[in-house]
Amino acid sequence: MIARTLLRPLVAVAVAVAVAVALAATSAAAQDPLAPQATPDTPETTPAEATPPPEGPKTPREVFRRFFEATSLYAESGDKEELHRAGRLFELDDVLKGDRDYVGDNAARDLLNFLDRSVEKVPVEKSYRWRRPAEDDKSYVYETRYRDPDGKIQAAEILLRKDEYGNWKFARETRQEASELLGKVTHLEPRVGEGLKDATTWLRDHAPTWMHGRTFLLDHWQWVGLVGLILGGLIVSVLTRLLTMALRAWILARRGMKAESNGWRRSRPFGVMAAAAAWSAGLPFLLLADAPYSALMFAVRLVLMVGATWSVCSIIDYASEFLATLASQTATRIDDVVIPMVRRALKILVVAIGIVWIADNLDMDVAALLAGLSIGGLALALAARDTVENFFGTVSILADRPFEVGDWIVMDDVEGTVETVGFRSTRVRTFYNSLITVPNALMTRAKIDNLGAREYRRVKETIGITYDTPPDLVEAFCEGIREIIRKHPYTRKDYYHVYFHSYGDSSLNILLYLFLATPDWATELRERERFLLDIARLADELGVDFAFPSRTLYMVESEGTPERRSFDSVIRARRTGRTTARAIANRSTGGKVPPPVDMTKDARDAQADDVGEGASGDGGGAGDGGGGE
Repeated sequence: MIARTLLRPLVAVAVAVAVAVALAATSAAAQDPLAPQATPDTPETTPAEATPPPEGPKTPREVFRRFFEATSLYAESGDKEELHRAGRLFELDDVLKGDRDYVGDNAARDLLNFLDRSVEKVPVEKSYRWRRPAEDDKSYVYETRYRDPDGKIQAAEILLRKDEYGNWKFARETRQEASELLGKVTHLEPRVGEGLKDATTWLRDHAPTWMHGRTFLLDHWQWVGLVGLILGGLIVSVLTRLLTMALRAWILARRGMKAESNGWRRSRPFGVMAAAAAWSAGLPFLLLADAPYSALMFAVRLVLMVGATWSVCSIIDYASEFLATLASQTATRIDDVVIPMVRRALKILVVAIGIVWIADNLDMDVAALLAGLSIGGLALALAARDTVENFFGTVSILADRPFEVGDWIVMDDVEGTVETVGFRSTRVRTFYNSLITVPNALMTRAKIDNLGAREYRRVKETIGITYDTPPDLVEAFCEGIREIIRKHPYTRKDYYHVYFHSYGDSSLNILLYLFLATPDWATELRERERFLLDIARLADELGVDFAFPSRTLYMVESEGTPERRSFDSVIRARRTGRTTARAIANRSTGGKVPPPVDMTKDARDAQADDVGEGASGDGGGAGDGGGGE
């Protein structure tokens, strides 16, 4: 595993080195000290800034004065800004913005160290050292001399060029040749002090003499440093991945969770970012030429930015998984919907920011890019009006919360269980196991019956018993059913109705109306079955028979027909009916108006009756036994 981890970045680095070499070779082959295409006056390199740059040197001699002044201040104070000021005296329009300080600093350092080893101090005031190239009124050449390893005096030219704003600078050709010029005088000592040195030049200054030879565009010490930098970055990558795994395991252990088995693979983006950061920090110490440095730094920065974007997305994944685990332990299910949606939105935002970041570091016109994206986004929004409407429908669903994942809903001709809520649509799993996708825009306009949000689930039944059941037994049966409701673990105790309701064609009908407090449909079915079976057991204990549609034929002999009561007048018949009914009503109500139904009082009265009778009543015993089933 570790071998694969080391080999993959090595391949990437090899490709980057090949690109650097190709660019360097191309640059060297095409190099022309007086090439007009390199000047800022050509249309290809005309600056895009609307405002001119800061006021610069107006003469070639002023360039040298400012150069020596800035490098002298840097040598005395170590202020890096002074070295940057000297570096900005070189043409840097062909260099990426992020690399300009490095390239300018190296050129300033190398040029000063070369001039300090020349035959004489630069006499910038002497006109015989200056000349114009033929037919070029925007360039000046300063000629200086140096002593080669054989002791012979050689000439060197320093080219300066005026830009379109009238400011003079060291030409691009001088900047690219500064390192080569310094290499020709490394055998000489500076006239004053030890030359311009800092932390960046430490590796070069302490390399053995034999390592200053050149092989294929780079010095030997630069090749050795490049290999060491690659290996160092890979080691940093492995250590970072191990640290990431340990940190995640520690965080999860504090919450009582276990780390996943694929932690090494998931830590890859952090390793890539760490390796690229190490390479980016170490490359300046190799003092590479412009082309190899720009190519390698371009590749390293690209890997760094991609790795950083990838790492942030991984952190979002880690946080989302952690929050999803916590959300699964809560009663509400809306967070189960919000967390994946926020996770997706954040990753899209991070990737968008990463693209803009990469474009900015590649010197692309980010403002024009964003403007183009805005125009394209507007056109896309107009063309995708339904998608935008569905997105706002999603926001409305999350804000109003008409349902949650797992709820049983009925909407128009759609009925089923909510499975997922996405940016564009909601998926409903029907009871015949098909999956229906409903656009969220439609759900905000439709009438949704959320059966899953019910606190109670109604049970309404009509129980028919035979006509030969005595009234007292009907009373006992109804009261027994009420007791079952009071003892059942899932019934609503404060609201229910069990009464003899009507005379049917074949039965005496008892209305059964109650509610079950169950969390889902499966539990409702189970408890409904338990309750109905308890009623069947109660009827069996009391001797109550259930009726079914039937017709009874009575065969009566005329001699054995019982004599029915008759009245000699209508008035007497009515009087007798009123007297009999009055007596029955008085026995039923005790001659008082019964108060409204109070479920709590009925439960207390039933408990008091059980205590008063020693809990030996047949109705109470049957009800208790049935309810405890």
